Order: sequence, then structure tokens, then C-alpha cells
Amino acid sequence: MEYCSGRSLQNYLDDLNRPISRERNFNYFKQLLSAVKHIHSNGFIHRDLKPANIFIEGSMLKVGDFGLARRVRKSGSIMLEQ
Repeated sequence: MEYCSGRSLQNYLDDLNRPISRERNFNYFKQLLSAVKHIHSNGFIHRDLKPANIFIEGSMLKVGDFGLARRVRKSGSIMLEQ
């Protein structure tokens, strides 16, 4: 698992003195959608996606904490690991 040294999106949103940039916010939104698409296309659902589990590394977002993630069958049902 990769270590993310950046701060969480939650910390970023809690900083009331942060500069607000429409372009940056749209870029983060596109990256988040791309990450979720990638996770789902590999047969997983995250199940705990929240700002505290999204990390900012430079201008890149990274999704973390896959502790509750589960593999999904093609039928849409969740595969629980024994």
C-alpha cells in the first residue's frame, strides 16, 4: 500500500483560509469521479468514501482506506470474504 504524505480532503475543506479556485475544485471532482470509475471497473466498491479518506498529493487526489472495500459480482451482489 502506498503512503500518502499529503493532507486529507477533509483537512483541506476545514481550512477556512484556503484559496477557493473553481478550476482546482473541478479538477478534484474529475479526479474523484475517475478514481471511483477505476475502483468499480476493477470489481470493487469502496463503502467508506468520504473527505477524510481522500488525500491531496500536490495537485493529485488519491483515495485511501480500503478496509471496508468489497469485491462485487457481475450480478451486482457483494462477495463477502470468508
